[in-house]
Amino acid sequence: MNMKSYSLLFLTLCLTAAVRLSAATINVSSLSALQTAINNAAPGDIIILANGVYTASADITINKQGTAAQPITIAAQSIGGAEVNGTAGFSIVSPARYIVIRGFKFTHSASQATMASGTSFCRWTRNLFQTPGDGENLSLNGNDHEVDHKTFQHKNARGRVITVRGSGSQSAQRLQIHHNY
Repeated sequence: MNMKSYSLLFLTLCLTAAVRLSAATINVSSLSALQTAINNAAPGDIIILANGVYTASADITINKQGTAAQPITIAAQSIGGAEVNGTAGFSIVSPARYIVIRGFKFTHSASQATMASGTSFCRWTRNLFQTPGDGENLSLNGNDHEVDHKTFQHKNARGRVITVRGSGSQSAQRLQIHHNY
């Protein structure tokens, strides 16, 4: 290798290290702190909501972009340990991509867990849905999303467990829905 190749390799390694160092784990203990952490999230960040019961009266909106190598993860402190109830829930909106929602218990009103058109590569994993009222537990729009290892239980009103929609006449594409109960 010549000197120019070594310099380019060194620069690439430094930039990779800088990106890796910028990812953070952010612990929060309220929905307002959760929303602030989401608003400030960078690729690779892991946002952890402390175990407890939280009442949402406004959507928890996510419009950030992670990467395939460094998704933005929003997680409960322990699986099922953070419960979100109330009249609102998570709303993933465009241009969100590479977002992971993990480990929550959702007991908020039905139709309050949504992913809008223009979102992609988002994942809902290891969550429990027990959302009362008419409407769906989870609404999927956008493409390339994954819904896995979930429990949907005690649905006793009209509505679907999962609704798949899209933009215009086009249905959402390349969805992976697997290992759910």
